[in-house]
Amino acid sequence: MGYNTNKIRKSMFALLFFLGFFTSCNTETGDNPVLFPEEHWLMYEDPIQAGWSAEGIKNARARYDEMGSASFMVIEKGKVVVAWGDYQRKYMCHSIRKSFLSALYGIHIAQGLIELDYTLDQLGIEDTHNLTNNEKKATIGDLLKARSGVFHPAAYETDAMKASRPERGTYDADEFWYYNNWDFNTLCTIMEEFTMTPVFEDFEENIADPLGMQDFEAADGYYHLEAEHSKYPAYPFRMSARDMARFGLLYLNKGDWDEDMIVPDEHVNESIRSYSDTGNKDGLSAGYGYLWWVSNPGNENSMFAAKGHGGHVIAIDPETEMVFVHRTDTYTSKRIPYNEVAMLIQLLKEAKTNAPQPNPTYIPLPELPSKYVFIDLEESEVESLFTGNYTTDNGEVDIMLENDKLIWREAKNGRTFELGIINDSSLMMLDSEVPVNFSNQAMPGSIEFVRDSLMGNWGEVIVGKEAVEGL
Repeated sequence: MGYNTNKIRKSMFALLFFLGFFTSCNTETGDNPVLFPEEHWLMYEDPIQAGWSAEGIKNARARYDEMGSASFMVIEKGKVVVAWGDYQRKYMCHSIRKSFLSALYGIHIAQGLIELDYTLDQLGIEDTHNLTNNEKKATIGDLLKARSGVFHPAAYETDAMKASRPERGTYDADEFWYYNNWDFNTLCTIMEEFTMTPVFEDFEENIADPLGMQDFEAADGYYHLEAEHSKYPAYPFRMSARDMARFGLLYLNKGDWDEDMIVPDEHVNESIRSYSDTGNKDGLSAGYGYLWWVSNPGNENSMFAAKGHGGHVIAIDPETEMVFVHRTDTYTSKRIPYNEVAMLIQLLKEAKTNAPQPNPTYIPLPELPSKYVFIDLEESEVESLFTGNYTTDNGEVDIMLENDKLIWREAKNGRTFELGIINDSSLMMLDSEVPVNFSNQAMPGSIEFVRDSLMGNWGEVIVGKEAVEGL
């Protein structure tokens, strides 16, 4: 019987780590092959062993701290070089969701479920403000390239997107590139019609589980509908940096995950080829492929990236075989310009000055301790203390038990957060870290449910200013 000794060795690392006996391990690198993470990432005990300059790392860390980033990871050939900040916390992904969708399209095109030349007319696509016959000539391929020529209002648009949207009818399909949420949102609905599976479950089954993502689950996504603008909702994701790094490593290896082809390499290559000059000069996104940004379209080894509002980035550099993941705490309205993220990436690339040392020491990427202490209550206690429908400054909110989890769900846009129980009058939104308190006095920066002394139950919600901005 044959054994995969590399996989056995990595599994033993993870097991010993959990048992508390793991200290360190020397691994032969040979020609420095890709080391795919299994249960946990392995990282260099010292980046100098990976050929990185201590001074260069120090300078990059100083820049990272100045920027106020939430997390940053550098992966080289599957090994973690640096992991700063809270790489376990699930931040909003914003427009990185679109690159996730691109990967799913590659999977389902290969299955024969979807074809790129299907037109909107053939698919029966219509919207709140009727599409013209000319607009319905756009194909799925046009939408993937953001060249549909359909300039219909869309959910989840920023003010800048609205301001730059051309007048309807200005261009035909494939004549003009416009970063178009209508294209991106409609693509999700089209795919779900073919697969009969919600996009978040689809991603969990076909990408997150095969890659061994440690934090993501389908409940980390939700649909954001703005029916007055469009029938097609946006589909925001939340994800940790360490899970995003797995997705980046998948694309660095052209869709292959440890000899298992997850996304066909042909689709990956087509996705990271630029079809448009975007005019962006932020160091990450001069061209655009299938829902991916390309930094230097004239170079076949160009770095390419998934980008999300506020400075969220997964950047893949085929030339150096590195993956960079940058996160921003946009829950608190923090924004970091993409050119600053690109400069941080460049600093790390320049810090790589030598080849890896023979027999470097790898250790498991540490599990970060929880910042909060949560308690378990009986289901009946949870229901009597917390569950119900509430009126907030932003509309109706339901707090409910769902699959043994306490969930905050907003009626207006469908947004959900899992809640942790601090005590019998305090909750915490786990990802956004916004406290929810049941009390008689509002606290700044939290969401306060105030008791109505006459009615004897919880009344209108007072939302602190910081919480409004943070969510």
